[in-house]
Amino acid sequence: MLRKLLLRGAVGALAILGSAAATRADEPGYKGAPRTYLFNPAISVCFHDTAKYKKKPPYVGGFSNAGHGDSWRVVGLHSLEKAAHDHADVIKKLIITNANHDDSKQIADIQDLASQGIDLLIVSANTQQALDPAVSRVMKQGIPVVMVDRRIASDNFVTFVTASDAMMGRLFAQWIVEKLHGKGNVVMLGGQAGSSPSENRERPAREVFAQYPGIKILDTVYSDWSPVKGKQVMQAVIAKYGHQIDAVWSAHGLQVPGSIEAFVEAGWKRAKSRCTRAPT
Repeated sequence: MLRKLLLRGAVGALAILGSAAATRADEPGYKGAPRTYLFNPAISVCFHDTAKYKKKPPYVGGFSNAGHGDSWRVVGLHSLEKAAHDHADVIKKLIITNANHDDSKQIADIQDLASQGIDLLIVSANTQQALDPAVSRVMKQGIPVVMVDRRIASDNFVTFVTASDAMMGRLFAQWIVEKLHGKGNVVMLGGQAGSSPSENRERPAREVFAQYPGIKILDTVYSDWSPVKGKQVMQAVIAKYGHQIDAVWSAHGLQVPGSIEAFVEAGWKRAKSRCTRAPT
């Protein structure tokens, strides 16, 4: 459901380009604050005057996707396609690209989309820093950019549709602390290094762990959101630390099955350790 809300919120920006403010709610006569602001989990949200983007439909939209490398993103893409179909009265065409989680490929994708006469660009950035210049250039060209799920480092976009990464990171960490009764060794299993969802969950989790002197972070590894790589990196961690590991904090559930397989295949038994994981 969350992935559907994120992607439909992004497509909704296409459907309301004809209004005086693209980030306003699309309800007739609505005068309140933009819904993308009201429901945004970030403490600080950038505001831009979107009146200059006002134009009549139909619209051509572009979606630069970081990749389709996991089930979450595949379902998210399908949700985006459905939302575009549901707004076919105002959306003439939606051009979608797949960067295969490669920064250089996504930069080229964004440049190509901008050259095709799009009215709005939706971007889920592979990594924050690398994609920033490309997205910023599109904004300078007068094409509004909506970030979804993953943002760039700067505020060079009109709005960001996302989930509460910080809350997730904190809750996962606190759950582990309580299960370990405030004492134990934790491995941080991140998603993709440099991607905003992973980083924005890791930092708050570390802040929670730092409040408990008995909690020690043994290592931080990255899985690229893949259960296969999650298993590989966890096998290496198990080989290095063995039964010193009491818990694994994971940035998402995607890589968790692989991590569990690594422990099972290593002969891990519940009686030998308090190894556990946060719910996803």
